[in-house]
Amino acid sequence: MYTLTCKDMGVGTCDYVAKGKTKEEVIRMLEEHAMKEHPKEIKDMMAKNTKEEVEDMMADKIKEEM
Repeated sequence: MYTLTCKDMGVGTCDYVAKGKTKEEVIRMLEEHAMKEHPKEIKDMMAKNTKEEVEDMMADKIKEEM
């Protein structure tokens, strides 16, 4: 199981946790959540980075739980 939280990505006020069987699933889940709940933060992040760079940052922060 893999996890990634909004807090991992710098949104310290959100307790959302994306959980999935693959890293790709977790990234997709967090992207969907962030677009719905944090549009300003997404806009700011995308102004500074490409989609691929953001996904790479997310992949680097994903935790594998045993």
